[in-house]
Amino acid sequence: MSLDTISVIVLALNEERTIARTLESIRSQGDCELIVADGGSTDGTIAVSESFEAAVVRSQQGRGWQGNAGAAHASGDILLFLHADTELPQNALTLIRNHFTQNRQSVARFRLGFDDPHPLLKFYGFCSRVDSVITSFGDSGIIVGKEQFLALGGFPEWHFFEDVRFFQKARTSASVHVLPASVRSSARRFRRFGIVRQQLKNAYLIARFLFGTHPESMWQSYNRSDL
Repeated sequence: MSLDTISVIVLALNEERTIARTLESIRSQGDCELIVADGGSTDGTIAVSESFEAAVVRSQQGRGWQGNAGAAHASGDILLFLHADTELPQNALTLIRNHFTQNRQSVARFRLGFDDPHPLLKFYGFCSRVDSVITSFGDSGIIVGKEQFLALGGFPEWHFFEDVRFFQKARTSASVHVLPASVRSSARRFRRFGIVRQQLKNAYLIARFLFGTHPESMWQSYNRSDL
């Protein structure tokens, strides 16, 4: 396949209420390979995915496992990993192709935006214009050539923080590029728990990770409290 062939890998688990908007934002942009990497959904996620003619790949629950399973199935030269509650900007695939024409070994992401106009969320989105360990996450999409993805060892097989570790590995060999458009991610967790409270929890988990706590040791408390 040509270098500009893109495989979009959507990471999903029980997302029947949100995934249709995400898949529509992908399908509306033209030709690409669409894969849903499902971690064991028990709702209608798979049926919705198949209605968009997505290839469904089943794996163990956890974004690290799901991302690697989707990548193993992908036939494109460029991989875009996307959360199931995150919509692409209208010109996303064009931006990706243009970027990778000049940056063959690149790792990139989009800016972060939310489906809520709250000023604090807009501020978080503004901060995402710069790459750093506290601003680059899978919510913004992860874009990488397949060969580069494999060279970096893929994702660690963790339930979460696989994105942070992947970006860390990418920075050892090159910069992480931020493309000039914003995804539209669900702010449901911020609405449910409160924006400041949720962001403080996020910062606490990131700090623990950066100071050496293994993500899997944090996962059970994260999962129980639904942070």
